[in-house]
Amino acid sequence: MLSSIIDMKVGTTIWLTGLSGAGKTTIANEIKSCEAMENLVIIDGDDLRKGINSNLGFTDNDRTENIFRAAHICKILNDNGIDVMACIMSPTEEQRRLAKSIIGEDKFFLTYVMCDMHTLVERDTKGLYKKYLDGEIEHMVGFDLPYEDPQDENICVFTRASSVENCASKIIDKWLEFRFNL
Repeated sequence: MLSSIIDMKVGTTIWLTGLSGAGKTTIANEIKSCEAMENLVIIDGDDLRKGINSNLGFTDNDRTENIFRAAHICKILNDNGIDVMACIMSPTEEQRRLAKSIIGEDKFFLTYVMCDMHTLVERDTKGLYKKYLDGEIEHMVGFDLPYEDPQDENICVFTRASSVENCASKIIDKWLEFRFNL
C-alpha cells in the first residue's frame, strides 16, 4: 500500500525557454503565486549564474554546461516528487534535447515564452540589449547568436499579445492536462 502511494507522486519540470526579457521568470512567479501551485520550485538561470554556475561564461560550451547542471537539479527534485519550473533561455534545439534527455521525456513540459525582438529591446528589463547595441557586450542571443524557435513545445505563449496572468493561466491548464496523463 505504502509503495503505491509513494509511486503516485511524480515530479515534472515546466521548462520555460525564450529570449532574455521575454517573461520567463515573471510568468513563473505568477504561476507560483497561485494557491494550488505554491509548492512548485523555481530554478532561474540568472540565479544559477550567481551561485552554482558562477564559474560559467557565455560561450556555447558554457551555455550547454549551464543547461546540463540546471537539468540535473530539476531531475533530482522531480525524482523526489517535486514539480519544478526552470526559467532557462536554452537557445538551441540541441540544448533543449539535452535537458529533456536528462529530466526524462515523460517529465519534461517545454514552454516557449515568445516575444518579438522590437518589444524585447523596448522592454530591456536587464539592460542587456542596450549594452549590446552600444557595443559594451558581444555575443547576444537573438542578434549575433541564434535563438532556434522550439519545434516540439507543449505550449507557446506570446507575451506581447497576452497579459502575464493570461499566459500563466494557459500554461497551468496545459501542464495540468500533461500532468494528469502521467
